[in-house]
Amino acid sequence: MIREYIPALLENHDLTPDQAEAAMIDIMTGQATPSQISAFLIGLKKKGETVDEITAIARVMRTFSRTVCPKVDGYLLDTCVGVKLEMEPALVEKAIEEIGIGFMFAPNFHPAMKNVASIRREIGVRTVFNILGPLTNPAGPNAQLIGVYDSGLLEPMCVAAHNLGAKSVMTVHGRDDPRVQIVAANAAAGLVLCEASEDMRTGVELALNAVENGRGLRILRQLIVLSGGNPERLEVMA
Repeated sequence: MIREYIPALLENHDLTPDQAEAAMIDIMTGQATPSQISAFLIGLKKKGETVDEITAIARVMRTFSRTVCPKVDGYLLDTCVGVKLEMEPALVEKAIEEIGIGFMFAPNFHPAMKNVASIRREIGVRTVFNILGPLTNPAGPNAQLIGVYDSGLLEPMCVAAHNLGAKSVMTVHGRDDPRVQIVAANAAAGLVLCEASEDMRTGVELALNAVENGRGLRILRQLIVLSGGNPERLEVMA
């Protein structure tokens, strides 16, 4: 079925939600060939993804994330701060409940993505799959702060997140500001979204205080230990 939609995309015709959903089902179930998947992704990118297409594709991916059981191979991203990213879902839940923070490694929670992993690497350009992660969060958060790589995605991603059930959403696009300012601004936005701060100014103050008094670093250390990661990496950076 996905084959039927490729000519339409190349002629800059939008897909209906049902068509986008059907194409994504073909991809997730392995019915689409690598060539068809590549053509579909490039065609969609060339045309420009609509909110309806993004929403429909994300809905399908959410469904497959709930029905396929992920496997964990213990990969450790110790080149960064030492957090073991491939944590089992139960451990991520425990981290969120006990520490207040957790990390969901996309391949762990979206195993059906294996059908497109090698294709994405080979075509070497950003596609709709680069923006699906936040929209298909298996935790189903009702408040989301979403970063996008292109300012043109600010509104579409925000609307799509609302379409998928989020109540409070903020989309952001970064600049080359000092790292501390970026961290503080991101944290402030998150605090506002979850109603832990009444405005961005107060949120920035709270975030900077957490950096200065070491609370943020302590929480990160706890996450590293709970994940079974490598604390020595963080000590090198600190």
